[in-house]
Amino acid sequence: MYFYDDKMYKIKLALLTGTVTVGIIGGAFALAYLHEKKIHLHLTDAPSTSQSYDVGKHVISVPLSDEYDLARENYQFESIPGYEPIGLTLKGRTGGAILYSNKKEVNCTSSTVNEDGNYYYGDFGTPVDNGEDEYTKKEPNEFNIGEHIISVPMNDCSTDENLQYDLPEGYEIVGIATSSYGKYSNHSGGALLYKNVVPVKCHLEEKGYTSFGTPIENEKVKTLDK
Repeated sequence: MYFYDDKMYKIKLALLTGTVTVGIIGGAFALAYLHEKKIHLHLTDAPSTSQSYDVGKHVISVPLSDEYDLARENYQFESIPGYEPIGLTLKGRTGGAILYSNKKEVNCTSSTVNEDGNYYYGDFGTPVDNGEDEYTKKEPNEFNIGEHIISVPMNDCSTDENLQYDLPEGYEIVGIATSSYGKYSNHSGGALLYKNVVPVKCHLEEKGYTSFGTPIENEKVKTLDK
């Protein structure tokens, strides 16, 4: 998350094998993250190439693991350098997909083409400018802007009536999803996707940083009058 090259390699490897696991000081927790199957894509190997995408031009959806029930529990998602979440969908009681868009210019590589002969850029790219933001975290439980991404269950059905949603200080809603089951599409819950818009400090729980954090005030630099 913070040291891009090594971390990004581990994330991409985890995308192909299942759930991402992150160690946290003497323990570990599993993130409700990505389970990439590519079972419906007809891709063919091709010479490796790269392409740059301007801000907002590389948008990809990635499936969520079926073992997580976002309509029942809070879950934390790994943040991806250079990207931000912009949507969420559920396919039933479990599983779904999360939608990402690049917030920085990124460079993507590919070594496969689709049936039309076009290169497939379905994986996250590398930010062209990966400079540090103004805020630098001091503790493992601190998250910079956009790094703390969690989903929170939603019991009411948003497709039946107008609803108002809680907006904790320091966060914004970036996605909403509902789930249903059965012949008559009975409502079975839903989830809201949040990300932090200011640096926050969070409390580590059994399954990660799954609750909203507390905004961190910017440190004031004292200056002496000349």
